[in-house]
Amino acid sequence: MEGWLKDVAPSNELRRACKSAHENWGAFQARYVAELDENEAAWKPIVEAARKGPVTLLYASRDTERNNAVVLCDYLLHR
Repeated sequence: MEGWLKDVAPSNELRRACKSAHENWGAFQARYVAELDENEAAWKPIVEAARKGPVTLLYASRDTERNNAVVLCDYLLHR
């Protein structure tokens, strides 16, 4: 599967509220997980693809340790 699953990304509201993940990392994680919990249809295709092979998660942040892909990866690993 190739594609950009826009609906699995954090909402615009969340991104704006937590522009600096360093300052609001805990809040960002909690709110993003809540968004993911509410939208199984957005992340389920990634889980299905991962069962067939490697999956690459992309992110735009310069911070390699605090970004939405880190939260999403952890979330998906527990599904």
